[in-house]
Amino acid sequence: MIFCDPDLERQEYFQRLLESEEKRRRQERLRASDSFLGIRMAALCSRLGFRPDAGQKAVLESDSKRVILNCTRQWGKSSVTALKALHTALLAPKALVVAMSPSERQSGEFLLKVREYLAALGMEKLRGDGVNKLSILLPNGSRVVALPGVEATMRGYSAVDLLIVEEASRVKDAQYDSAGPMLAVKDGALWLISTPYGARGFFWREWELGGEEWLRLRVTAPECSRISAKFLASEQTRISADWYRQEYLCEFLGNENGPFHKELLEKAYDEGLEDLF
Repeated sequence: MIFCDPDLERQEYFQRLLESEEKRRRQERLRASDSFLGIRMAALCSRLGFRPDAGQKAVLESDSKRVILNCTRQWGKSSVTALKALHTALLAPKALVVAMSPSERQSGEFLLKVREYLAALGMEKLRGDGVNKLSILLPNGSRVVALPGVEATMRGYSAVDLLIVEEASRVKDAQYDSAGPMLAVKDGALWLISTPYGARGFFWREWELGGEEWLRLRVTAPECSRISAKFLASEQTRISADWYRQEYLCEFLGNENGPFHKELLEKAYDEGLEDLF
């Protein structure tokens, strides 16, 4: 005679139910992901209820391979970069998007924004790629990976479709330089986005000296409709004039405010020399 354990049978039954439900959810997420293949940026914004202003619309719908956003605080940089990352990941299967930030906290905030957009599109609770701590694996095989700005973490990635450098003025030159080869195989796109932090570093250098291949957009606080004149007047009394010019007027200070004039820095810059530190 064969005796069956009722408790074991129930456990197996519920396990099969869980597996069946997980399979159903994976199929739903895959269908949702497939429905966005080739989607235009304007259609994606509409689906998400995101209404970009003129500047945001210009960069989001641009097909430029090199983009620099020199923007005031609270312009919506995180929303714009998360949208660009999501669009790239949805546009074609097995795309790779890498976002670099000065710290792990900022990288995590970026990834959280991408997850919010994915959830709004019906793709919730997506797992990481199994390799990177801060990552999302989409049902179409695309990946979004967020990295803190540490040079060692930049190496080992190849065939990147889009590299985003957030708070670029605070990321070290060595980290930026080591990230460049990731774009070589696919001729990937590069976005630098930040407020200024002095007339120094690669963010200032690309803005001032980078050449015509860069699409440049500067948006100051007075030009941003989401920031009130009353708030800006209050900030002008709260912080120093130089800090206000940097944070809200997007100025690269470092000429009359620093030990070297900007013109001297430009003349002294030589791409053939290596950094001393």
